Amino acid sequence: MTSTEPRNGQRWDDPVLAGALRRVRRHTSRARRRRCWAGLAAVVALLGAAGGAGALIGRNTGPRPVTSVVVAATDGPTGAGLTVTAVPMSWGTRLDVRLTGIAAGTPCRLSVRSTGGASDWVGSWLAGEPTTIATAVPVGELAEVSVRVDGGPLLRATVR
Repeated sequence: MTSTEPRNGQRWDDPVLAGALRRVRRHTSRARRRRCWAGLAAVVALLGAAGGAGALIGRNTGPRPVTSVVVAATDGPTGAGLTVTAVPMSWGTRLDVRLTGIAAGTPCRLSVRSTGGASDWVGSWLAGEPTTIATAVPVGELAEVSVRVDGGPLLRATVR
């Protein structure tokens, strides 16, 4: 007798054996479906937990990033004007500077004062074209931007 033949002289087409095989198949099929649903539920639960943890980890609870700030100043007697756009950068602040009413080629120096009171000259250029100057002071900590025009006015723009 081989392993594919029924035991005890039964035949494959025996109704008792066929009924028993159907019950076994039905039982194993139900068990397989239950295991499948249980596994699927576990995967969904894990994904939900991972998604919730990811949402909490990815949430920025620190201060909101500061956007660009535009400040301006005008010297009444001379009509000279200063406009500075302070743009936050990862390393500090980019200052886009525009002067009006100042003769081209006039030397200018720019300084910044932080909210902590520290002042620093951060750049110089010749008037005539807009210029860009950098400072390590973050935008949120800028209190004042000043431009000293050689032989001319001191233009001060308060940031906050």
